[in-house]
Amino acid sequence: MARKKIYIRVALLLLFVLSLLYSFESVSAATYYVAGDVGSDAYSSAQAQSTATPWQTIQKAANTMVAGDTVNVKGGITYAEGVTPANSGNATPGNLITYQSWAGTGTPIVDRGGVGGCFTVFKNFIQVSGFEIDHCTIGIMAFGTGNYFVNNLVHHSSSGSGLYIRNTSGNSYVYNNTVVDNVGTGINAWSGTGLVVRNNIIVGNTFGIGSDIGGLLIDHDYNLFYDNSGLSGHPEWGTDYMEINGIFAAPHDIHADPLFVDAANGDFSLQPNSPAINMGVDLTSSGVTTDIRGRARPNAGAYDIGAYEDPNLYVDGSAGLDTNNGSLTAPFLTIQKGADVATAGDNVNVRGGITYSATTCSNGVICLVNSGTASK
Repeated sequence: MARKKIYIRVALLLLFVLSLLYSFESVSAATYYVAGDVGSDAYSSAQAQSTATPWQTIQKAANTMVAGDTVNVKGGITYAEGVTPANSGNATPGNLITYQSWAGTGTPIVDRGGVGGCFTVFKNFIQVSGFEIDHCTIGIMAFGTGNYFVNNLVHHSSSGSGLYIRNTSGNSYVYNNTVVDNVGTGINAWSGTGLVVRNNIIVGNTFGIGSDIGGLLIDHDYNLFYDNSGLSGHPEWGTDYMEINGIFAAPHDIHADPLFVDAANGDFSLQPNSPAINMGVDLTSSGVTTDIRGRARPNAGAYDIGAYEDPNLYVDGSAGLDTNNGSLTAPFLTIQKGADVATAGDNVNVRGGITYSATTCSNGVICLVNSGTASK
């Protein structure tokens, strides 16, 4: 009997220790804020967890964060700095180290003016999401495993690639990025195995997807390619795919102009008739539930390809159906259906010349209909 009591006490002690460890891990995860216009790197780690006292640089957060931590970076500001994480996350769910845009502030821009890399990741289990990354030598260069690069606009890198990924083991993931006009390859694998590439727009680079050596495992599909030039004088190397190293087309890839709204002036969102709309694969299980601007994915059907989800829903009182997905080619019948489905930032486009019944948005606010558009 005495021995049984000892076993019970030991078991209870183990449960107590495990509960303490779990509590410590949960409490230790921190959310920091960075604002390049009003922040200060002199603030303490505790202060930088308040929106009122953010740090000034992303690198300050990169030097501080550990597994499970997140930094929200204020948008509408250009950060002329390179970012190199000092620590790794780990494979435990919720223990990535996450760099993301600060919701409601716009898109943060990391711009090195053509000198130096923007995000250089030598660690594991890092996520970079919601940034415009431009005019770097290489937009994102990553060595490690378990890294995620999601919903970024990467353009005009001056050498190397837009994204240059080397896995040491396991997988890294490149999801829903727009990769445009980079010298070299849009998305390039240097070595290793297990790079997963889905729902990216890859336009105007030397190669679309490539590798430095042959025989690498690049699991790619559901990407859109356009106007990747290939290497001058070497057509056998390929254009959208670096065929010389064994990379070829995937079954669901698209080869067409993505129809950006105004690429010449930096607007890489999608026109309503873009071939990228509703053509991506569902990445809900991978945690991709918003776009670069924070809009919900998917909108009006399936996932869009690229960093920007189309914000438009359509209503046609003469030819639509409320069982449709609300896209341009499959509009809803009633404004009420559009109001019920729409989330913040969406536009409900209503066909004119038709009489519709009164409409109340799902949050109790009456939708205003002007010039064929109701915005919620």
